[in-house]
Amino acid sequence: MAEQHNNLHDKLFKDTFESAREVRALLTHFVDPKLYATLDLDTLHIENVSFIDEELKEYFADIIYSCSRKNGKKLSISILLEHKSYFDKGLPVQLLQYLTLGYRRQYQEDKSKKLDLILPILIYHGEKRWKRHELEDMTYLPEKELNPFLPTFQYEVIDLGKIAKEVIISVKNGAMLPKTFLLFKHKNDKEYILQNSAELFTFEYELDEEEKKRIIHALLKYVFELHRFEQEDAKKFIKKLDKMTQTIAGSYADTLRKEGRREGEIRGEIRGEIKGEIKGKIKADTLKSIKFLCFILKMMPHLSDAETARSADSSLEMAVVLRKLLKKHTVKTAGAQVLKTWFVEIELNEKDKAGLLQSVRDYYKKEPK
Repeated sequence: MAEQHNNLHDKLFKDTFESAREVRALLTHFVDPKLYATLDLDTLHIENVSFIDEELKEYFADIIYSCSRKNGKKLSISILLEHKSYFDKGLPVQLLQYLTLGYRRQYQEDKSKKLDLILPILIYHGEKRWKRHELEDMTYLPEKELNPFLPTFQYEVIDLGKIAKEVIISVKNGAMLPKTFLLFKHKNDKEYILQNSAELFTFEYELDEEEKKRIIHALLKYVFELHRFEQEDAKKFIKKLDKMTQTIAGSYADTLRKEGRREGEIRGEIRGEIKGEIKGKIKADTLKSIKFLCFILKMMPHLSDAETARSADSSLEMAVVLRKLLKKHTVKTAGAQVLKTWFVEIELNEKDKAGLLQSVRDYYKKEPK
């Protein structure tokens, strides 16, 4: 389930920050002004590149933007946007891997050009407060003379737990960013989301209809799949929305209800298959054990119950019960008693039944002298 939720967070994060408008809002409202003061935000554009390798895919969302400086120089800064829903002590090592991949790619693409700076920005929406943790904190440095040999870099952290709701709502130059931040901040507070559905889906930023629909779809998908509202909660959530959003939300609720029913059917089918497989194995094991026990009890009656059970690879209880049953009954009645004792709930086909009864009859056969 945790992995499924992480995928939902990743999807909403990417849907939000694939828009340069939302990244501009992020930089102007939530990042240290010194970091973006010299940047020309009109040149901000998403890069069609990835610094991710297979090992890092589980750690990074991998959204890269480039932005030139205000002084007109060609130097660009790549902005690495990442999010985490839990405190991760190992982030500095992960970032070091990422930065190494990014700088190496730049160098390989044009070895004559100076490298562009990569600026990591972490958006954190975990339950605990983010504890600033650098590579230096993770490294054993007994002598200060060793410090210069340690790779150093900084990263910006936007901890949504420390940012008041009012500050997030006050963002005017982004449409989706404040909604995403509010949903991330309150992702585990179902009641907040139910009570504030109108606020979460009212946009002060002027949007054309198609863009508004795209944002509404992304936000609703996150809310409905994260919380899987029961019918009454879904009605409560939808009731406060405007008509267009109500229509889309109603469609999502219906789809998820159908998916839920189908998931239930699939789970039932899987349980039935597993149950059938277990029953099949029990039947096969029981048949094999009883047949072998009949043979052992006939040929080696002097063995103890424990020795008999070990020889037949059966349970001790089965060995004890079968020995008593075969002694008490005759060839005419023993077979029926074996079926009654072990195969009331396990249905045997005619072939298996005939083989079992033959093993029981063989127990009573007298060996020729």
